[in-house]
Amino acid sequence: MAMKYNRLTGIMAALAVLLTALSCSKHSSVLEEGERKENKNAVSVSLAFNMKDVAYSPATKTVGSIAQADSSFRGISNIYFLPFLVQRTIEMTDQRSGDYLELPYAGITNIWGNDASSGNFTGLVNSNNSHLYGSIYIPKGTGSFLVYGKANDVTTYNSQTYTAGTQAFKHLNGSLIASDEGTYASDITFSPEPIVTEDAQTAIFAKAQRVAYILNDIVNSEYTINYYSHSGSNNYTAQTTTQTWTASTLSSKMNDLYNQLTGAGSFSGIGGAMFSGSGSSITHILKNLYTVLSQSDDFNGSYIDDIGDYIPYANNSGTRLTYNEYYNRFRTAIMSKIARYFNAVPSSSSAELSDSDLREFPVDEGLPEGCIAVHWNGSRFEVVQEGNYTLHLAPMSRFCYNPNLWYFTNSRLHITQDEQHPNWFTNANATWDVILGKYTNGTSVGNGAVSVAIDNPLQYATALLELSLAKTSSSTLLDADSLAVKVNNTNFPMTAVLVAGQHVQNFDFTPVSGNEYYVYDNMMTGTSGQTLAWISSTANNSPAYSMLLQTMQGTDVRIAVEFQNNSSVTFRGATGYILPGSKFYLMGELSWDDASGDKTVVKSVLQQDYKTSATLNINSLKNAYNCIPDMQEPQLEIGVEINVDWLLATPTNVPLY
Repeated sequence: MAMKYNRLTGIMAALAVLLTALSCSKHSSVLEEGERKENKNAVSVSLAFNMKDVAYSPATKTVGSIAQADSSFRGISNIYFLPFLVQRTIEMTDQRSGDYLELPYAGITNIWGNDASSGNFTGLVNSNNSHLYGSIYIPKGTGSFLVYGKANDVTTYNSQTYTAGTQAFKHLNGSLIASDEGTYASDITFSPEPIVTEDAQTAIFAKAQRVAYILNDIVNSEYTINYYSHSGSNNYTAQTTTQTWTASTLSSKMNDLYNQLTGAGSFSGIGGAMFSGSGSSITHILKNLYTVLSQSDDFNGSYIDDIGDYIPYANNSGTRLTYNEYYNRFRTAIMSKIARYFNAVPSSSSAELSDSDLREFPVDEGLPEGCIAVHWNGSRFEVVQEGNYTLHLAPMSRFCYNPNLWYFTNSRLHITQDEQHPNWFTNANATWDVILGKYTNGTSVGNGAVSVAIDNPLQYATALLELSLAKTSSSTLLDADSLAVKVNNTNFPMTAVLVAGQHVQNFDFTPVSGNEYYVYDNMMTGTSGQTLAWISSTANNSPAYSMLLQTMQGTDVRIAVEFQNNSSVTFRGATGYILPGSKFYLMGELSWDDASGDKTVVKSVLQQDYKTSATLNINSLKNAYNCIPDMQEPQLEIGVEINVDWLLATPTNVPLY
């Protein structure tokens, strides 16, 4: 969320807590009072600009009030003006003529007024969205400005207070890292902020290894069996053997449970495939296993097979050892092993993992549940790393926050020498063009100038994605096994969206080729905490909004929509089973080729100052992912037909199969 310039330090200290500064360096064109009187290279003028009509605004992110999609205006915490001598639109190779101008006061509130006659007016004029700053020193010859501003942060949402700098705060408001290491426009860049650092990734992977250790410890459960062998009429010999839980040495039911945990079965939803290694997923797997073990006690009284060369006896009186007796001993050992990892009896609803660091893992790291994956490699459970599994997992380093809401313009100037100019900024002037028409004394700052007006309005530097979820056409959807899963209820809420195609941005908020990031937007509830959308044939859904950076021209953008399985049904998707209580992901693609709208104006699927609307139509669960695949993977199970549509056009339909 910060515009952070390593070279600029003047006002950073005052803004360090909010991390919002485009700051002034020691060479700032804002001069001390004594210097102002003697300065021959700067002119003291008022400075005027306007905001693009907020009726098309994206205020927070997910609901309209945060993304400003509901035409609200959150205000601007700081605005920074960077002067250039050119009298045209500023280009990459242009060199600045001074440093960022420090303004008489910081920020613009979200309150409109009737006029802006005072340089300390804090809002915008109602009718024309204009604003007038008081005396500012601007270098002579300045003909154009780069202007940057950031919307005020939201600190209270859904009755919760958010602390600046925390992961939750950044998920709510967004975050962006800016850098300015030189004197040219090209030296200004804006970068997505990764959710976790490289050091944090090491610690997160270590946590994932603890998850794999728990599973391996349980699957390697063993029990020492005391029994009797028989030879001769009354010759019973005490024997001891240690049995390990495998698929070949135990009873058929124990074999089934083993295979269901490690192989092709569906007891836990693992089925030998990649599955989520989140705390939520592992809790469900182990509690489910414990419950099955505690309830299964009938083996029809049949006798256990030979152990080694002996028929096993339960005692020295000729009573054969039954499956029930043997199984009860062994399952007790496994249940005891599972219970070690919980703070209460695992079958109770209140039971949680004893390792508190794993309970909310990796969600407590700000990451999606499906970014951690585990699978059975034939002999043990292991954590899936990039490149060590047939389906590449999305690299953790790609996950980033939404950008926060920035404003931007790149504009030439207009000058007036009329001392009466403050009177122009009233409701009597209905549009910015009317005010701008009064600035008739040139297009660059010189002697005699008393006010400077910025031609182009400030507009949104970010793009807005509006996601709507259509009702399903049927009350059930089929999974990969053709199981009919009931969806005419509210068991499957939409909990997050991941959007690919995010890149470092140039000074003008256009993308730079290079590393691709995936925005993870998990703010998917309304102002009262309500779910916005469900996979359902009956539920009424509301749109969700995500602030995003402009994507590459003419390229498609992949998305993954996250849902939670709040049903009691385990179903199978593209990469394995989706467990009750766990998250799953449906892949989609915003296709440039299928986009509607004027492509001579909107050249990117996601474009700054435009809203891209998409309605998601879900017709199947067979391609659901239980972990997040690398969205650059060419063989993804997408199966989506998408028509992209922009602001003021008909929402697009995005079927997710």
